[in-house]
Amino acid sequence: MNATPPSRLLLTLALLAAMIMLPAGAATAAAPFELGRTPFYGKVPTLNQNSRTAFWYGQLDQARTNQLKGYDLVVLEPTLRVLNVAADHFFFESVTSSQVQEIKRGLDGVLGSADDVIVLGYLSVGEMLPTIIPGSSGHMTVAKGIELGLLPAGYQGPSGPLHGPNPWNYDSAGRYVNVEGGATPDGSYRDDYAGYAGVDIAPDHSSWGERLRWANRGVMPWYLDQQGTWVNDTRYLYGGYWKDGDGVVDVNRTYGGGYINGGDPAWQRFVTYQVDKIVHDGEYDGVFLDTVDTPDPVGGAGPSVSWGPRGNFGFTAEGMVELVEKIKAVDPSKVVAANRGYWYFNPDEGTSQFAARYRHAINVFVTESWYYNTYIPGFYDTSPGYADNWNTNRSSPTYRNRDNFGGFWKDYVNAQANASDGFNVVIIDFRVPASGTQKWMNEVVANSGYLGYDVSGANHFNSAIYDDAKNWLDAQGRAAPSQAGAHPTDLYGGFVADGSFGEWSAETPIFNDPAGNNGKGITKVFARFVGDRFFMMVEAKQALSLAQEMIYFDYDQDGPSGWQPWWPTSPDARVYLESLNQAYLLPHAGAGQGDAFKFSSPGSPANRGWPVRVVQSGTRAELEFARDHVFPASTAGREIWTWFRVANFGGSSVKFTVPGANPTPPPTPTPTPTPTPTPTPTPTPVPGFTIDGSAADWAGITPLMTGTAGVQSISAASDGVKLYLLARGTGLNVLEQFFLDTDANPATGYAATGWTNPSGAEYLLENANLYRHGGSGWSWTPLGQAAFARNDTVVEAAIPLASLGLTPGARLRLGFIRNNTTDRLPPPAGTFPTFTVTGTQEP
Repeated sequence: MNATPPSRLLLTLALLAAMIMLPAGAATAAAPFELGRTPFYGKVPTLNQNSRTAFWYGQLDQARTNQLKGYDLVVLEPTLRVLNVAADHFFFESVTSSQVQEIKRGLDGVLGSADDVIVLGYLSVGEMLPTIIPGSSGHMTVAKGIELGLLPAGYQGPSGPLHGPNPWNYDSAGRYVNVEGGATPDGSYRDDYAGYAGVDIAPDHSSWGERLRWANRGVMPWYLDQQGTWVNDTRYLYGGYWKDGDGVVDVNRTYGGGYINGGDPAWQRFVTYQVDKIVHDGEYDGVFLDTVDTPDPVGGAGPSVSWGPRGNFGFTAEGMVELVEKIKAVDPSKVVAANRGYWYFNPDEGTSQFAARYRHAINVFVTESWYYNTYIPGFYDTSPGYADNWNTNRSSPTYRNRDNFGGFWKDYVNAQANASDGFNVVIIDFRVPASGTQKWMNEVVANSGYLGYDVSGANHFNSAIYDDAKNWLDAQGRAAPSQAGAHPTDLYGGFVADGSFGEWSAETPIFNDPAGNNGKGITKVFARFVGDRFFMMVEAKQALSLAQEMIYFDYDQDGPSGWQPWWPTSPDARVYLESLNQAYLLPHAGAGQGDAFKFSSPGSPANRGWPVRVVQSGTRAELEFARDHVFPASTAGREIWTWFRVANFGGSSVKFTVPGANPTPPPTPTPTPTPTPTPTPTPTPVPGFTIDGSAADWAGITPLMTGTAGVQSISAASDGVKLYLLARGTGLNVLEQFFLDTDANPATGYAATGWTNPSGAEYLLENANLYRHGGSGWSWTPLGQAAFARNDTVVEAAIPLASLGLTPGARLRLGFIRNNTTDRLPPPAGTFPTFTVTGTQEP
């Protein structure tokens, strides 16, 4: 992301494509705004034009961390590195969850107070640099995609780059001609490509077609190739267009990233995986999506344009919107901010048919080089040749242009921003001179009501954090809204690694030695599992520093697995507190590897792993990490021994038990897990259900099906008015899908990928969003939102029977998928359970 050059020629489009207004989701019931808990759509309610905003993509030292605490909205580059999606191997290279949490607490250091900071993580969704994959260079190959778990082993489908339909060719009369068998110029091209089948990652082949051409050069199918021959034609915005492609991946000339088809199912899985890691493991409040504008339908920046070239990628526009929707669905209680893509909102362009979908999926909309453009350099309204970029005269023949930021742009963007599910608008301009700060801030904040960030000394976000806009707001006495309560402190029953230790007062320590006879004078150790988290608190008889400490976890009580040191333990996993800002968790490298803890994936470093948040204060310290990394469901009931290496104590005297039932014995190797059969229950009246993420009111309901993976059971009930759904398991606070076969006929409806027996779904509940199948392929009509609640162990929903066309006595089949994976019920080769809508249930 950097400053955007101005356009001397302005686009005038009058496409005959009406906006398709999809039914918006039902308005969220009035509730406190709580990030990470309450799903929300629309503006971030604790932000407005007076909110201080900053973007920083460099490393964080303490001085910069302290500086960012004075803002209200901060965007960071999270330095996420992905090693293997299937194995869940990843790490954060430099910016850590501890630093993110410190910034979120604001200047007062107290989470949940008025001066909290909303922190978002940067993510590119329309271009890909190889730096995100450690040890990789160049564009990702199909072989690497298989290695990462993005494509199945033995994949034989097409490889990139992909050349799509070029909609920007005219005949002599100025009419569009599909010389390459392409689409109309509105980005809506769809034609499912059967050759890319059998990929158990997403059933959607949006924006792909049987007439698309893959060069089969061995790179991932998501890469694009539109830049072939440049044809000069003054009727186009950039003086011509690209034709035919050349079999080479198109790249951003400045940054080197390859352009991406956002509708590619492997890319969608890769991106949503990163979103999950950023917001759940990295502890960010949401994501900031850059390069959303790759499918810009006017595209085509030619070889002479300094920031080009750029291909004609408009045929991927719908796929990109679909990707943004899936990003929001990863966790609807988190913020989604998007950079540019304003042509989705321009009613004069065919891509406006996706306006309602794009708007609904984002909470914050960002635009760069909006009023002051560093490439001029100057303000549009005072720079010769650029008056049409700031034309406020509605009667002017050039007013209605997409890049008229001072006029028509405001009209169509504000119309979307002010909708019930609209968004906050953030403006970023670069190198605004000090003499122009007053003019710039007055226009952005006072006149337009937008948030603003003035990158006054650079064209990018890794030189410095510039306080110009913040200082102006401070000098004007403009108070930002309070963010009190935006960060709930009781997501895990009050447990959080934040340096405030009151939640431990009623806990029983797993180790207690008042004398502190060890290398660090540690007197107490506590351990607690809450939801999908593991917490530990360490207390000492003097000021405590855990820097350089190594905490080991032993699964088999000094048994044969893990490292075999001389002391009485055999560690299977290790937390290394390299510093208080960089702590990470790793599994043992395997038999015969000695004191080696690292991921098994190629390219894995020895000094980075799953993130651990650690905060220490005085004589105590807290640690927190996602439990499934080293204490998955298979370890339930197991006694874990702990050893502190530097403090030099542990083993059988410092132990805890992973909660849950006794671990399930390893299954006999079979192609798929076998569901546990359940007896037909005696019909019982259905009690009242509260959709609150608690399964307590399901106590009398027998599950329709149980399993042994992360999805452990699914249940259904009805009171004659609503259908109630429940999934239990671990790691469920991600993208969730219930497929509902409401005519109990597997031959009709949508057949979801990954099940041998067809799902036959007429309806899909994806998180809180209900959809009706459109009749063929991945085609769904939004029906609004259902009552929905989700946490790590429970997914709960209630849908009016009328919305599903059901009445008491009807039968339906249902299945559940966790996060677009094979973790599902029924299992891949299983039989779908059937439920009768009578207030009772049957398996």
